[in-house]
This record gives sequence, structure tokens and C-alpha cells, in this order.
Amino acid sequence: MPLEIKILDYGDIELESSFLVLGHNCGRTRRVLTLGFLILGGPYPVLVDTGYRSNQIMETLGMRGLQFHENMIENQLARHGVRMGDVRFVCHTHLHIDHAGKDDLFPMNTTVVVNRKELEYSVSGLMHPQYPRPTSSI
Repeated sequence: MPLEIKILDYGDIELESSFLVLGHNCGRTRRVLTLGFLILGGPYPVLVDTGYRSNQIMETLGMRGLQFHENMIENQLARHGVRMGDVRFVCHTHLHIDHAGKDDLFPMNTTVVVNRKELEYSVSGLMHPQYPRPTSSI
């Protein structure tokens, strides 16, 4: 059975260029895509990355989130006939704020897959503010 990979558009982020490459184009703003991937054709839909929680949480890092109604994860999945509860596995490339911000929206029986070392780094405090603790208002 062939698998299909669908690209999901979770919105854009405007940030200072040197965040992407340290010391490069300091002071210049850059706009980058935030993408996820939906894998269809297997026994269950598989999702790679869940995007960022909200435009407001990106402000905690001095960035501007550009996520609109059509970019919401449930709307991106619906474009392919998939509901949140249909997704059996969420796989993460890494746990940065723009890749793993919406895991909690999935049912508790959804398996989330992440590299053990990445999980260790995300809770160690070494990469703060890449792993900010969301406040109740965000």
C-alpha cells in the first residue's frame, strides 16, 4: 500500500535573522514557514510535528507568529479528511516551540514519539528559551 505525505501549513514566523544563523544578518527580519507533515495510506494517519501553540507564545521569544484560522492544526488535518482523534502517532523532529506546541490537543491514546536524547535536552534547561513554559493565558 503506497503512502502519501501531505504538507501542512501551520503559519509563518517573523524573527531576527541571526536567530537562524548566529551572527548572520543581525537586525534584519526574516519570515519562515512552519510546516508539519501528514502521512496517509497506512493503518492510521501519522503526523510529523504539531506547530506552535499561539501567536502570543512566539512573542515570548521576541518573534511574531503569523498563524491564522486556516493554519490551525485541526483545519489543516480537515483539508485531508482527518480529525484529531484519527491520528494514531505524532512523531517529532525535535521539541522546539514551533514544532511541538499542540500535542495536548490530541486524545490521550495518541502515541507521541520523540528521541530520548531530545526529551532529555528539552527538560534540562540547557536550551531555554527554546522550551519556554507556557503561561495559563497563552
